[in-house]
Amino acid sequence: MKLFKSTILFGLGFVGVIFLFEILLSWGGILEPIVNIDSKKGESYIPNKVCSSIFVAEGFGLAKTNSAGWFGREYIKKQPNDYSVAVVGNSFVASRQVFYRDNFLSLAEKELDDKYPQQNTYFYNFGKEDLPLSQLLFIKEGIDSLCSPNKIIVLINDESFDDNSRRFVPYYNLIDGELKLNTSFKDAFFVKIYEKYNLITKSAVAFLGFRSKNRLPQTKEILFDKFVAPTKNTNESESDGHSGISPLDLAIIANLEKDNRVIFALDLNKELTSELRSVIKKSPIIELHEPLLKFKQTTGIDPYYWKLSELSGHWNLEGHKIVAKEIANSICELRSH
Repeated sequence: MKLFKSTILFGLGFVGVIFLFEILLSWGGILEPIVNIDSKKGESYIPNKVCSSIFVAEGFGLAKTNSAGWFGREYIKKQPNDYSVAVVGNSFVASRQVFYRDNFLSLAEKELDDKYPQQNTYFYNFGKEDLPLSQLLFIKEGIDSLCSPNKIIVLINDESFDDNSRRFVPYYNLIDGELKLNTSFKDAFFVKIYEKYNLITKSAVAFLGFRSKNRLPQTKEILFDKFVAPTKNTNESESDGHSGISPLDLAIIANLEKDNRVIFALDLNKELTSELRSVIKKSPIIELHEPLLKFKQTTGIDPYYWKLSELSGHWNLEGHKIVAKEIANSICELRSH
């Protein structure tokens, strides 16, 4: 009887702690699930959600999704005096490692506002973590329904060629030389039961547990810190990179080029940059890696380096400033022609 009573008390206490944790994490805005699974779009950010992003290896950012579930400003009805730019890409575009006011989209928008005070310039963020080109094309196709931009910047870096994503999303396959949209994620068991367990999927505690599980492979780095060699940033070395661009990625690039508004922004080593320049036939190219590398060489400050963890990764504050300037200058040049 005593054991039974102790077990009941322990269970009640455990449930109470979980409930308090839920309040602390969610109501306090510390950590909340920000991803939902839509039956058409797959995994997408939850609309109108304040997201506080805490990255152990990098930085801290605070951002809010708009009504369509993308970070940044709300879409407005375009006026004759407006000039808008949509930027689509992976986590480098989402820029959750810094406050939104400090990311390259906000900085480039401000710079263009200063140069063209007679016009209103708007940058729209279509950045999503783990977004290879096979998924990026699907995202790009939905941009016009939201903002009808004057230009669409497509960011391509090393992560853009990673087709190993296991997320529940639509993506393109190359079948008999044609791009075919694959929406098989709808048949996944997890997707089918997702809505049935809505209370759990929206729980901050469950989300924390999921994040912790995903970081298990990094336990060594977390526990032993400086005794573990820092992760090398693949953008640093000119010898790193892929041995070639896949036929699927080549087909997607060709498809993107059909839209004369598309601009490619490349943050790649020399070898891959040269390879992409040979396959991009008509779209403008903004080369980001060289200015970032030159900044490091002249100032000694690595735009990919995070002092907090002594690791390289996403662009830091200085990196965002450089990228913003390169994009703003390129847009100015295109507008003058």
